[in-house]
Amino acid sequence: MDRRRCHNERCQRPFAVVYRRSFHDVPIPLAMACPHCGFWDVVLVATGAVRQTEGAWVLPLDHRVTASVA
Repeated sequence: MDRRRCHNERCQRPFAVVYRRSFHDVPIPLAMACPHCGFWDVVLVATGAVRQTEGAWVLPLDHRVTASVA
């Protein structure tokens, strides 16, 4: 799992790119969108992340906690 932040100046929220790693895979560029705002970017992932059988997941990481005050 690679933790990243959106490069969109308005968003900059955290997300994770999850994929299986292998010592034999080399990094290649993968186009993906921020799960929060949809801003497109390119990240380097292992070649296994772009195979149809394995793939990569882009998951939002939101650390904001909402609390109500009585």
